[in-house]
Amino acid sequence: MIGATIALYREALRDAGRAFSRSAMVWPLPIAILVALELAGGLLSQLGLIGGLIHFVLQSWLYGAYLFLVGEALNRRTPLKPQDLRDALGERMREVMSLLFLFWILQLALAVAADNGQISGQVFFIILVVVSILFNPGPEIIHQEQSVGGMDILARAFRWMSTNGPEWVPNLVVTALVLYLLLQFAGLWLGLLICGFLLHPWMLFRGALYRAIGDGSRRSRAWRSRF
Repeated sequence: MIGATIALYREALRDAGRAFSRSAMVWPLPIAILVALELAGGLLSQLGLIGGLIHFVLQSWLYGAYLFLVGEALNRRTPLKPQDLRDALGERMREVMSLLFLFWILQLALAVAADNGQISGQVFFIILVVVSILFNPGPEIIHQEQSVGGMDILARAFRWMSTNGPEWVPNLVVTALVLYLLLQFAGLWLGLLICGFLLHPWMLFRGALYRAIGDGSRRSRAWRSRF
């Protein structure tokens, strides 16, 4: 199984590299989105609840477009063009919005329980980590599959992790380790800046790994890894 998993990661790295060459123009987009949302959040905070709702819609609109472009970079064989950026606007917005809404409800419920003393801060953190792991492939399901809503995405993500968790978890461990080292030794702002530049290649790698893991059973992958 270890050999097959290593072969999977090599294949995903190769496919992610090819996808990156087709989508180099999208590389700065995650940083631009984060900056735009931060600036918009500061301005919209003055509008109270209405401002928060507008920010939520804007967040879903931008992240949906970006996930659509990630899927296009992985699935197409031609480079992305400026026209593709315009065509991406509005894509996957409904899926992202419904998923973010469900996670917002969960966080709100946990926060209320923590404030009322029903759960401790440590339990609150552990629940969020467990949920993040169990439903981790949500972004890949959004840009690789046709989903109808947040509950459908969560159900598919949970079933996928139940079947393919051993192959997917090493990616999460390495990601957590890299984040820790960057923030520990590069400092907060420099670490976040480096993470921003790594975000697009990392999303392409996750998408390529998701697709590679889903291509055949664990037994067939172990057999292919021998050759």
